[in-house]
Amino acid sequence: MKRREFLGSTALAAATAMLTATRAFSQETITWKALAHHANGAQYNKWIWLQEELPKRTDGRINLEITTSAELGLTGFEVLRVLQTGLVDIAEVNIGFVSGDFPMIEATELPGLGQTYDEGRALMTAWMKNVVAPAGDIMGGKVIGNFSWNSAFLFTAFTMESLDDLQGKKIRVYSPGLAKYLEHFGAEPISMTTTEVYGALQRGVIDGLLTGSDQISAMSLWEVAPHMYDIGLAPFGAYIVVSERTWNNLPDDLRLVVEQIGADMTALGWKLGQDNNDAGIAAAREHDMTVEVSAPADWLEQLSHASREQVVPWWTSRAGAGAAEKFNEILAPLTGFTVD
Repeated sequence: MKRREFLGSTALAAATAMLTATRAFSQETITWKALAHHANGAQYNKWIWLQEELPKRTDGRINLEITTSAELGLTGFEVLRVLQTGLVDIAEVNIGFVSGDFPMIEATELPGLGQTYDEGRALMTAWMKNVVAPAGDIMGGKVIGNFSWNSAFLFTAFTMESLDDLQGKKIRVYSPGLAKYLEHFGAEPISMTTTEVYGALQRGVIDGLLTGSDQISAMSLWEVAPHMYDIGLAPFGAYIVVSERTWNNLPDDLRLVVEQIGADMTALGWKLGQDNNDAGIAAAREHDMTVEVSAPADWLEQLSHASREQVVPWWTSRAGAGAAEKFNEILAPLTGFTVD
């Protein structure tokens, strides 16, 4: 057994024991266990909101306990398996963390498909309804909502007048799709952990990075990568899933309540993501960073072309049979192009 597989199995087994020991049931009240990715930042507030709303809307029939991946010794990559085995009742599923298990989920995080935060939400809404929610067996249960952590941008140690300025630059990326995207413009994609990025920028090992707006303050990016550009990156997306076991045990009246909660949690989650964007952009301007949060008009066609000609065809091959057909049916009306 490979070391990573062994460690993953060990962490999952430990989480099983912990959650089995703490799960509480009674005839009057069910206590759900919620798995949040982490307790940092604005997005954790949606779980606090749910902890208050769930007993209120169910007349006290469901309460909520919140735990995090770190508290259970998990990384977030195991969340589909955690849901499939019924170890938690509800969880947030980050697209980038599970795309290896479910490549079709990745479509809405491909760069160059949308130009705004709202367009990113429209893509996720359509993909959830037609692809992600129907794949409940893979997702581990009932998909009741989605949200965005925040938008992603390019941060550089150098100024950019055109996309040609990316030629030969070393840029830290966080997904294979982004690597393909930057290669189209002649950049060299580099993979490294977040903790390594600041020092690498200081030493000139890399010239920039792709990351979310929430990292502007978290990483003090104004010190090492003070130029911020919109290059058509998708918002960091995630789905909210109720485990199959938990969903199947709900009576019909509570299913209706939980579905409405999912819709309301979606609205709140996208608002919190925009709040993260607003806070990050405000911090960038406060520290006199270059802030280009709308791609220049002459960049837009080049960005779309990179997605259309390089990234999306790569993804359809990775995702396998049916990916191109689903893209053309569901996302093409929103992106304005199809894929062969």
